Amino acid sequence: MTKRSYGQDCALALGLDVIGERWTLLIIRGLLTGPKRYSTLQDQLSGIGTNLLATRLRELTEHGITRKTDEGYELTECGEALRPIVHALIRWGHQFRNLAPDAAVSRPEWDMLALEAAFRPERAEGVETTLDLTLSGYRFHAVVRDGAARCSQGAAADADATASTTTETLQAIGDGRISLSDAIESGKIELQGSRRAFRQLFQLFELPSD
Repeated sequence: MTKRSYGQDCALALGLDVIGERWTLLIIRGLLTGPKRYSTLQDQLSGIGTNLLATRLRELTEHGITRKTDEGYELTECGEALRPIVHALIRWGHQFRNLAPDAAVSRPEWDMLALEAAFRPERAEGVETTLDLTLSGYRFHAVVRDGAARCSQGAAADADATASTTTETLQAIGDGRISLSDAIESGKIELQGSRRAFRQLFQLFELPSD
């Protein structure tokens, strides 16, 4: 039994014994977008103490959820299995966006993960495409293949379309304040490559509205 265990023989309680501590899921969120060095994780988790971050990473490693490599920390197969769970929490938690304080920290990397969570697989039958996107200065790419989507940091080797925009523009499209066409025509989305491919891929994601 772990130090702060619920002491219950229940899969949910046992899972929460492992990932239910404060900051743990946010560490996993950071690693879902790629390996991170300790200093990068600490920078992304403003407010976490150095000792507490070290403790959480040690616990995750002991449970086989993360491992340390030359690139820093990364998720194991066990940790990667949390991706759909995090996606579901992102979709569920969006209804509480109004609770975010005015000075709340936001990062394009988190928006990338939210975009991945917004993917609608039922719309992707027979679609294979790649989008290279720079979002508020953060570059990543989205690959749709075999009815699934994966967003990864960095540029794509061979993208069907390359676009650059801001988090604010994506949110405006999501809540209907501007159409995708108007965003492109007005230059709020700078687009290179196949406009058709970009539109097709964009329609595979259902951007949540506030």
